[in-house]
Amino acid sequence: MISSGFPAATATAARVRIGSSLCQFGPSCAKHGRIATRETALMTRVTTTLGLLLALATAACAPAPEPYQPPPLVVTPGIDPVTGQPIDLTPGLNDREPDTCHAADYQYLKGQNQSSVTAAGITRPTRFVTPGGIVSQEEYDSFRINFHLDPAGTVVRITCG
Repeated sequence: MISSGFPAATATAARVRIGSSLCQFGPSCAKHGRIATRETALMTRVTTTLGLLLALATAACAPAPEPYQPPPLVVTPGIDPVTGQPIDLTPGLNDREPDTCHAADYQYLKGQNQSSVTAAGITRPTRFVTPGGIVSQEEYDSFRINFHLDPAGTVVRITCG
């Protein structure tokens, strides 16, 4: 409770109840004002600490929450689980890499010789890779069909590049 009988500029009077007596702040009663302020701060800290301890004690009595169980992963064949896009499940070259040169269309030429491949009339760019032959990555073309030959000149593998 604040009361003052003086003009606002010199108002220094305030009444604070300390114990059972009233003290008027001023030069003679400043000690009691500091004590009251300290007591108020101490009581605030004690009350806050007790409230936190009560909350912790109550929380400690609660049952433990159940551990998180992620939902089961449903894998759909033919659908990429990351992107959700359909995946080509055609066996053969698609198991290893995309068939950008449509080499799967020419798998019937496996076991044939180089002249049979040339006579097949393939309109796409082709390359014959001999055993021990150098294949430069500088000339890489994902749309070109590579026919890998064995020492006898028979096609043993067909790839793109």
